[in-house]
Order: sequence, then C-alpha cells, then structure tokens
Amino acid sequence: MKESIENFGDQQHLYGTLCVPEEDAETRHNTCVIMLNAGLVYQAGPKRLYVDVARDLANRGFSSLRFDLSGIGDSDRRRDTMPYEEQIPADIASAISFVEKKTGIESFVLMGICTGADNAHKYALRDKRVNGAVFIDGYAYKTPGYYLRYYGPRVINPFRVARWIKNAVLPEPEESVAPANEVNPIQEKEKEGYFWDVPPRDKTVRELKQLVDRNVRQLHIYTADWYWCFNHQSQFKRMYRAIDFKGLATCVYFPRSDHTYTLIDDRIKLINTVADWLDMNF
Repeated sequence: MKESIENFGDQQHLYGTLCVPEEDAETRHNTCVIMLNAGLVYQAGPKRLYVDVARDLANRGFSSLRFDLSGIGDSDRRRDTMPYEEQIPADIASAISFVEKKTGIESFVLMGICTGADNAHKYALRDKRVNGAVFIDGYAYKTPGYYLRYYGPRVINPFRVARWIKNAVLPEPEESVAPANEVNPIQEKEKEGYFWDVPPRDKTVRELKQLVDRNVRQLHIYTADWYWCFNHQSQFKRMYRAIDFKGLATCVYFPRSDHTYTLIDDRIKLINTVADWLDMNF
C-alpha cells in the first residue's frame, strides 16, 4: 500500500490523499473509490473511518482518493465567483480527472456518509465515469412497516402508556422564559446549515432509475442512528418498490451500529461489507 498527499483542481486549491496498492501487488483493480466529506469533517472521515477503509481496500487491490471539498479541511476556498451549489460537483469532477490522469483508472465509485451520500447521489447523475456509489445513511423514506416497527413497541409498553396518561391529565408545568438574547441550540444548528434536505421520494425514484439505466451499481447502508427514517432492511424494497434495480442495488442494515462506526467490530463489518461489494461488482 502506498499513500501520497496530492494537490489538484483547476485552481490547485484541493488537497487529498491517494491510496493505491503496491506496484507488485498480485491484484490491482481498475476502479478507484472517491471518498467525499461527511459534512464539515475533513478527509480522514469521522474518527478516521475513511483512512481505515482506504487502507483495507488498497490491500485488496483497490485505489482510493479521500479529499476535502473547497473550504473544508486542508483545501482552500475557490478564488472566483462560482456559485456554491456548483463548487461541489466541480471539485468532484476535478478529483476524478486527477486520478484518471495520474493512474490511468477509468472506473470510479463515489462513497459518502450523510451529506457525503447526498453529494454522491447528485454527482453520480452527472458523470458517466461514475460506475458505482456507496451511500451510507443517505436518503430514506418512511413506509407503513416503518411506522408499525417504530410506534408498535411504544403503544404496548405500559410505562409509556402511563406516562402519556399522566401528561394528558396533569397540567403542564410553567415553562421558564429564556432571555431574549439566548439562542435555542436547535435553531442555531438549523441556522448554521448542519442539516441537509431529503428530496421528495418521486424525485429520488426518477434519479435512481437513471442510475440503473446507466448500469451504476449501488450499495445503500443504514445504521441504527437513522431510526428517524429507516428501521429495517426490508424497508428498502418497500420504499423503492417502483424501481426495478435489475440486481444493481444492495441494501445492508446495521441495527446496532452508530452513524460513525465508533466500535471496532462495527467498523470491521462496514469495511468488509464495502470491500466484498467492490470485489463482487468491480
């Protein structure tokens, strides 16, 4: 395995780490995984998750580039007036073109967590060089089964029922009034743009069909922290029942893993899942 710090982009403002197999490795695949920032987390990924994934993939013959988008981590801001919504696809295009020129690799898989999954989805629609995508805690849509699994245990739990009755019967305690200059933390997070909007399901369905028509292979991974919109592996087929994936999409659900795979066992499961999927498809 060889790692190198790389500088690229039309303004030479982007920085990333290229991880490739040894030159004498028995297996070298013609596919590179491009790892996208999870929110504002720099290129190493949450708790250095991308580092662990990249090094394992290199040992299995796959190259990867983990890099920072403009203005995040090691990368500088752009020095022009390009609109923000166009900067991200421009950065990803630069990353792919750089790897293509440096290594000769012509097949690319985008990988992202949360916001990274959102960006991977949007960019995959634009570039025919993208042949695969790994969406970790990306788009999800509630189904009837989701509601049954979510609310069922709460309805039959006697302690929850008793608490509901208590709250319904007894008067609410008076709320303390916060000082006028004190900011609600939830409002502050929304103000800072820490959340991304999930597009309407019909739009996502149309776009996933476009990826299927282009033969783009997909790995959708969900964790227990996505309980607010996803809570069972079977939900994937239900929420995308209008799509014939033609065997190109795989869904994996980790019901005990957190969003950033803090525990070693959970991290190993994720790494093996991604690597095995790449081996099978690329």
